Amino acid sequence: MLEEVLNNTKLWNANAIIGNFGRRISASNGLNPAWLDNKIKALSQYENISYDRLTHPEQKFSVPILRLKGRIPKKKVLLQAIHADEWAATEAIIRFVDDWGMNKVAKEIKNNYDITVIPLLSIDKFPKYYGSRNYHSDARFETIEPELDSAEMVIELHESSIKNQSKILTPFVYSLYGLSLINSYLIFASSERKKARDGAQSVMKEFKKLCSSDVEIMYSNDGELIEKITSELHELEVETNKSACSYSRRKTTADGKRTYGIELCSDWGEAGEPILLFFTGMMTYPLTEISTYLNRTFRKEQIKQSRLQSAENGVKVIKSILTANL
Repeated sequence: MLEEVLNNTKLWNANAIIGNFGRRISASNGLNPAWLDNKIKALSQYENISYDRLTHPEQKFSVPILRLKGRIPKKKVLLQAIHADEWAATEAIIRFVDDWGMNKVAKEIKNNYDITVIPLLSIDKFPKYYGSRNYHSDARFETIEPELDSAEMVIELHESSIKNQSKILTPFVYSLYGLSLINSYLIFASSERKKARDGAQSVMKEFKKLCSSDVEIMYSNDGELIEKITSELHELEVETNKSACSYSRRKTTADGKRTYGIELCSDWGEAGEPILLFFTGMMTYPLTEISTYLNRTFRKEQIKQSRLQSAENGVKVIKSILTANL
């Protein structure tokens, strides 16, 4: 799926910022929700994989799902990707389902799990727009709420975009970071000074992490299993973080269930637009638009290979999580 999308999609600039100025991806007419739906439906050809759709009870929204049936299931899992432009996340899930169908998944996993798979919750936005931002329940999350309630564990995939960009970004980001710290000491109210410093330091920490990591695993109600999970991923640079930021994971965490958020760190050619804009407001907007456009124009093949590798990393992480939770 991902290679076909990347070969037939022209990437323009970076993130959606202001209205229609945020349209950054132009795709051939054939790449649309119906195209992706057919890709998902084709996976139901395998034994013990069935296709279905979840429909919102009141609004005109539905999402395709796949049900992977274990032989003697002991645990029900919800595996999903959320955002329509994070293609490596959806690709990782599709590859995992394909492995399940071709018996490339360990027998213990196929025996012990029933897995509801949502390859892309925001399929109505594919491939051009970001989709749900996860902070609050909306039509998409209301549609899958019964699956969230019945799942004993949630695994959710995302894709971040600035891996391998540190050499390009470091001079800009460190300079702006220093100015932000200086500015924080000039704020009159002491409480606001600390808040400004904490905010700048948090963004800087995130920048360093995403530039160097292959994967970040965010977890909750995990017990001690995170160490077992990461020990199976020794060939990858893995960051871990005890958190539950999305709506699905917050809700499931509150119910006492285990959740895992997998952030696949790839290189979209994005020149760190959100980081620079955090430090400068809209002052660097023209710079980030131009630099990202150039980056994506001249590094298209590197971006493609990075995102394909991220998808493969995602499959490894999914399998490691399921193995550790047997």
